[in-house]
Amino acid sequence: KFYTQFSGMPVGGFGKVYDAETGFRYSPSKHFTITAGYRHLSAKVQRQNSDGTFKNSGVFIGIRSDF
Repeated sequence: KFYTQFSGMPVGGFGKVYDAETGFRYSPSKHFTITAGYRHLSAKVQRQNSDGTFKNSGVFIGIRSDF
């Protein structure tokens, strides 16, 4: 299954945070999922005369087990 997710939110009056993810999920059973994709996280905060930024992005692989 192919998926895409995007979310964002303001950080009070100080800035914004964005998160975007896209990838593939494979579930061989209802209790086990393998995920592979690409994710980008970005945050920018401003306070008076100083700015702070954070960006992180890259490929990931995940395994999930529900019981």
